[in-house]
Amino acid sequence: MATASTRGYLHLRFHDRIMFPIRDSSEALTGFAGLATHLGPSWPLWVASAEGGSFDSGSALFGFDRAWPAIGRERRALIVRDCVQVLALHQDGRDDSVAVVQSPITRAHTGKLATALSARNVDFTRRDGYLGVVAAARGESVPDLAFASRKVPSGFTLVH
Repeated sequence: MATASTRGYLHLRFHDRIMFPIRDSSEALTGFAGLATHLGPSWPLWVASAEGGSFDSGSALFGFDRAWPAIGRERRALIVRDCVQVLALHQDGRDDSVAVVQSPITRAHTGKLATALSARNVDFTRRDGYLGVVAAARGESVPDLAFASRKVPSGFTLVH
């Protein structure tokens, strides 16, 4: 996972980053997201796999493989900004959570969510003071409990 510069040097794409595998609903690996372990003046906080092959940032949803059954059961999905938030929410029992990867929510994301929701059309709802955006079938009401608190869940750990 490196790119070649115009002068022929290799640059590691995920150097000094915590890696998060991105899988589709069938659990096939499509790419990675990487969180910087330290920031420099020109280092972005997040990077993702290069576009092409099986990875497309405009359709990638981190946690979708685990969230797929819960999204169908709960009839909604909580969409947040990054992979760490999804891990914290999953650890707190919110298995309907996913994250967009270096992209705004696109038609491709909407299509994946509609399929998981068994819905023709999807509406997105935000509430001030809460974390994330909730996707639900058009016309369904979205209760406050569908959103997440902005607090970090107590006891959150990346490693058991």
